[in-house]
Amino acid sequence: MREVTLVLLVFSIAGISGFLIKIPTKSIQPKHDVSGYIHIQKLMLLLFDNICEESSDPIIMRFAQEFTLDKPEDYTDSNVIADLQNLQSGNGLLSKNEIFSEYNIEHRNELKIIYAVMLHAKNFDTFFKTAAWARQNTNCGLFIDAIYLTIFTRHDLSNLSITAPYELLPNYFIRKDIIIKASSLLTDEDFTLTEDVKDEGNAYILDANYTADINDDEDSKLAYFREDIALNSFYFFDKLKTMFLFKSNEDNTYGDYMYQSMKQLVARYDLERYANGLPELKSLNWNSAVDTYDPMLIYSTGDDFAHRTLPIDLPSVSEGIEFLQNIEANIKNVVTHLKQTGYNKTQIINHLMEIFVTGEKSYETLARQRLGYDVTNNIRQYSVLDHFLSSLRDPVFWKLNKKIVELIDNSLKVFPSYSRNEVYFPGVEILNIETKKMITLFDDYQFDVTDSLKSKTNNKTFQVKINQQRLNHKPFVIKLNISSLEAQKGLVKIYLGPKMLPGEFIINKNRFVLLDCYDVNLKKGINLLSRSSKEIKSFSGDFVSIRFLRKSIEDAEFGLDAIPMKAVGLQIGYPDRLILPKGSSNGLPLQIFAFIAPLTKVTSSSSSSYTMNNEFNTAILSPGYPFDLATDDYQLFSLPNAMTKEIIISHKGSNENYDSINGNKKWDNNKYSNYYSKKDLEDREYKEKSKYEYDDVNKLDNIESNTHSMLKLQPDFTKRKQPQSTDYSSKRDQYGQRIDYSYSRDKFNPENKGISMKNNQSIYNKKNIFDYRSKKNLYDKDVRFPKTYTNYESNENEENKSISETTAKNIPTIVLNKDIIEDITDNKDVILEDKDITSTNSKGIKDDITSKDSLTHIEESPQNSVWKFFYYILHSFDFIHPEKIYE
Repeated sequence: MREVTLVLLVFSIAGISGFLIKIPTKSIQPKHDVSGYIHIQKLMLLLFDNICEESSDPIIMRFAQEFTLDKPEDYTDSNVIADLQNLQSGNGLLSKNEIFSEYNIEHRNELKIIYAVMLHAKNFDTFFKTAAWARQNTNCGLFIDAIYLTIFTRHDLSNLSITAPYELLPNYFIRKDIIIKASSLLTDEDFTLTEDVKDEGNAYILDANYTADINDDEDSKLAYFREDIALNSFYFFDKLKTMFLFKSNEDNTYGDYMYQSMKQLVARYDLERYANGLPELKSLNWNSAVDTYDPMLIYSTGDDFAHRTLPIDLPSVSEGIEFLQNIEANIKNVVTHLKQTGYNKTQIINHLMEIFVTGEKSYETLARQRLGYDVTNNIRQYSVLDHFLSSLRDPVFWKLNKKIVELIDNSLKVFPSYSRNEVYFPGVEILNIETKKMITLFDDYQFDVTDSLKSKTNNKTFQVKINQQRLNHKPFVIKLNISSLEAQKGLVKIYLGPKMLPGEFIINKNRFVLLDCYDVNLKKGINLLSRSSKEIKSFSGDFVSIRFLRKSIEDAEFGLDAIPMKAVGLQIGYPDRLILPKGSSNGLPLQIFAFIAPLTKVTSSSSSSYTMNNEFNTAILSPGYPFDLATDDYQLFSLPNAMTKEIIISHKGSNENYDSINGNKKWDNNKYSNYYSKKDLEDREYKEKSKYEYDDVNKLDNIESNTHSMLKLQPDFTKRKQPQSTDYSSKRDQYGQRIDYSYSRDKFNPENKGISMKNNQSIYNKKNIFDYRSKKNLYDKDVRFPKTYTNYESNENEENKSISETTAKNIPTIVLNKDIIEDITDNKDVILEDKDITSTNSKGIKDDITSKDSLTHIEESPQNSVWKFFYYILHSFDFIHPEKIYE
């Protein structure tokens, strides 16, 4: 009887449990069919294990032995195998114990060959055999560059989790005294625990400081920024992607994005100097001395990085300096000649990037070699400036980078400013910018260096981690209140910069960094846009650690959890921790500049009439738009679709120092008013014209003109739509006091529902006030604003008027002939041809495996084209030839 009762009880419990609802206690990660992906991720992880030692893993050893040069048919470009054979039979491969530098021409050429072989493998099996062979036989630093480049450009690796460079080569990021301590812990050497080494059971934690506690000068205050491991990793990846001129034609915009990245990096550094009470950075001066600098880094060979033990007197270093100065003196003539010959702005910037940055004998390469060496050592040694991974650590890098940006910026002044049609957005107005208090802080970050520092014979089971404080910020939200007379699409750009005095904004526009860029579908009426710092796609979080990735792969193989999958491009962006500069205890005053541009062009049929057409507004494709061309305060701030707002950034913690070097400079937040707020403009006596004429702006050579990249922000037209059901009225004080709004409920006319009406405010004290209350006479009080807004009014039969759009892919482009530079120098006619741009490999074969993000081509250095033309421009000058410099 008991058995029957027990059976019935079991079935009863089972039946009841079938009706129980399981409520998840945490967010559920989406599952993917990643059986093949898990296998790929697991194999790729083996390539990074103790990467500077020859691998003893049986899988790596077996695949490396299976690699052969006898099967060129396994590669989409069979010439890459021939190039590898010629390399081995010629000078041979760079040995593993040599120091690799991206600025050594021989090293760079070998890197190009190794990368090309891995890139053109037809399938993953062939690629992995090639990678395993390269892992065992090529130089450590060279292989790291090659494998990262391959991950960036192969589609079958497009969702691979990126391994952090500072876990592979921590000695390029952390001071040598910490590296030596960590290595001692993993060997049998006797080691005494100190205050900066913590024993946490199965792991030792070493606290790593920046070089600021060694040097006590102005530059040391910014060591936490220059030596940030994530910032240096971002720069490393950014330089790798543009190393081999990945372009298929002269109209490729790679130069625009490189230039914008350099400008944004300079502006971000100046913003951090501003936050620390330091003056704006001065660019490199070849007539002055370069200060001493010791990076306190060590190579894996035990040699120190070269450092400047004595100041370098640049005027006395005649070799190569004269050539660099000749480039500076004649670059404007080069740009003017190219423009007159028919080159557009994008094509000219591509050539400027080749002359200054990407060429094998570029301005930057020669300058790095002159600035990095130790004058007390007759033997040329590599410095931090000779490596992508460590360049940002040296203060002189920032001066050189700013010098290049200023030279290019000044040379581009031959182009006219944007017309009003290119920046004006009819019927759209930014009413308000709102953000809560922004707070920065320093937090602790730990990363594992066990695998990179252990030796083959090491059998230690404990971990060695490095802990470092780094700048971070709490999440924040920026809200925009925008009115629109029509349902239409727009592109929003938000910039952040230092607080300026009235009339100084435009001459300091290059000091503003791009915070965010996104497209939006505006509805008719009031649009409340809310954008969180976590939603910005152009920034990236921390890398996934190797140890965590191994654990995730094991869990995924047993079906316990999904392996993290994220596009490679989203992992290597600018660090999201460094969006904001360090605040201060009293509050650091900054300005936000918000701008919304139309996706379609605006046409002007008369002096007071503007209409939209269906042609794509190509001006917004420029990464620096609208700050990349000359303009003035009046032109920009008379636009209803532009606005600035003052904000305050506070710092939490003991490291909150906005002050001077002596610690006695504090911000007075009431000293300057928010002069650009639209609410205050009607009370100010501005003239109808900016105090700076267009020509005056061009003459301000002493004004710095650099803005920060975070980005490389190409418009993303696939954003999610704004929620339509949010009850904003229930959020008290979200957008300030009710009186601050430029409209109120009692001012709405039912016939004009959805049309923005402002209080009696105008730009620059316009005598005639806009009549927003009348739909019939809308904007007819001022000649500068269109009277034809009635074209946008909807009737009963056409409630939602659609605007057709032309995507960037459909925009016709001009492709220059391959030998156009030679034609120019030979006084031949230049033929421009309209061609469709397709992505092919170097042999013209379409290949989806070897194409990604326009990084599809490895071309030989075009020194025979641009450099030949450049020599033609400088033919009347006596200068040192670059070939002699390298001897």
